[in-house]
Amino acid sequence: MQTRTFDEVTAGFYETERGQYWLELSKALSMWDTTAPVLPVTDTALLPSFHDRTVYVREGRMFSAEDLENGAAVCLVSEEFARKNGLSIGDKVELPLYGVNEKDSPHRTFGDGSGLRTFSLLNAQNRAYTPFWTAKYEIIGTYYSVDTYGKPAGSIEMALNLFLVPANSVKADFAGNIVDSGPMQRATTSFQIPNGTIDDYMAAYNRNVPAEVRENLEITFDDNGYSQIIGGLLNMRYVAIILFAAGLLSALAILVLLLYFFIVKQKKRTAIERSLGMSKNQCRVSLASGVVLLSAVAVILGTVCSSVLFDKVQTLDLTGQNEHTFSTEYSLWARDENAVETEDAENTGVLEVVIPAAMTVLTAGLSVILVNRNLKQEPIELLSARVE
Repeated sequence: MQTRTFDEVTAGFYETERGQYWLELSKALSMWDTTAPVLPVTDTALLPSFHDRTVYVREGRMFSAEDLENGAAVCLVSEEFARKNGLSIGDKVELPLYGVNEKDSPHRTFGDGSGLRTFSLLNAQNRAYTPFWTAKYEIIGTYYSVDTYGKPAGSIEMALNLFLVPANSVKADFAGNIVDSGPMQRATTSFQIPNGTIDDYMAAYNRNVPAEVRENLEITFDDNGYSQIIGGLLNMRYVAIILFAAGLLSALAILVLLLYFFIVKQKKRTAIERSLGMSKNQCRVSLASGVVLLSAVAVILGTVCSSVLFDKVQTLDLTGQNEHTFSTEYSLWARDENAVETEDAENTGVLEVVIPAAMTVLTAGLSVILVNRNLKQEPIELLSARVE
């Protein structure tokens, strides 16, 4: 490693080892002046700025899953860089990669134009790095930062004129081109776990990582409010189950009262009807029809009212009513709204038919069973006895 920052230039100086060092450094500095940072990514959602939505693709498209998995030769560039260099979606740019910094993020090294370089531009042999990978990348989108007039000043990883490429698109060994290395940092390390598994992850982390390591390692989770949202949804689910159970018990209690007063307490009426010559089937129709008709009217009215209220709730605009909100830009509602509406409509329609039909059938079945019980007793016995 060279520490002397100046030399006296004499005849034949540039033929010496020291002179060659200065020539290589001059070459490397010329390369650095025209260098733009390139950040290979496995998923833009793992970049803090994209995750926080302070940087987003405004023109073109984001990387697809196929782009990232197959290592397609595509890239995202800043809107400002594309405008200044006359680039547009579909253009191709050649990106020769000659150095890998595994210690600092592009923002620290290049920043918003000034940057802070803490490594040598020469390799261990005091020679300028040569490209280890060169390929032409097609521009599929331009991104924009909401901070400082489009510049990523508030970012911890994004830099001015930064190119984003799929990590799998770099298909070369760069072991000899690592300019710097260091431990994991917030600006250089991020990972993704399934939503709702933070507790499971931390349990495994505490179980498998030694305490002395945990003391020097801090992990921050950010799920964009998912934990609060899912907690609220689970609470709503429990409340819905309780209300459903309470409603079901209320319906059964009302049904029992109807059957008791309209059938069980009508034993004397059954005896009179049979004494007047009515057949058992006519007695069944006489007693059960009223209960079944009343039950059918009740379930129909209940179904209509609940359907109207359900539709009203679905059309409520709850935007801004909760501290935690989320975007449905990439959800099924945005991609195939008709398909989702059709599926929801089919499920709702089935419930609106099955539940009233089940209640009506249950009422009719219990009514017939209780009427048959009344019919087992002789009319004379019923008329002569005190009906309870």
